[in-house]
Amino acid sequence: MSSDQSSPTSASPTSVKVLVPPERTVIFPKEKAAALLQAVCFFKPQGITGYWTPTEKDLVGVENGLEDYIKMHGRTRHDDWSQVRRQVAGVEFSDARLLFLSYFLSELTPEEKQQVVDKTYNPDRWKQEPFWMNDGGEGYFRVIYDLPEKKYIWYERNNDP
Repeated sequence: MSSDQSSPTSASPTSVKVLVPPERTVIFPKEKAAALLQAVCFFKPQGITGYWTPTEKDLVGVENGLEDYIKMHGRTRHDDWSQVRRQVAGVEFSDARLLFLSYFLSELTPEEKQQVVDKTYNPDRWKQEPFWMNDGGEGYFRVIYDLPEKKYIWYERNNDP
């Protein structure tokens, strides 16, 4: 796991990059935000004082520098972003509202593959509850994005060396 309190990577005010579109994104309400972090983080980020519910508008431009930022933290895997989903929650650090974003591949887990066979698979489950994979490597990672500063301040991934 890596954590970083500052990043030279920031969003450009003139362009907007979208790696994961709204149809592969779910925004968790503040009532579910703590459960999301608890479920998907190896080490919950320090200093969180509360939660809030972001809107789609809050996500505009958030991915502008994401690929450079995760590469800067040693990520070498180059996934097809069309196979990636994200779960989002709002976190507060004192009075600052930041975004917590959990990225993961949309491939089926072994449990889900069995559910398909059993005809009990719910394709929207990831929209309703935290998605966690205990492995998965670099295809499963989390970041915190500072909205006012337009930069990433924290990173964690599965199978960190």
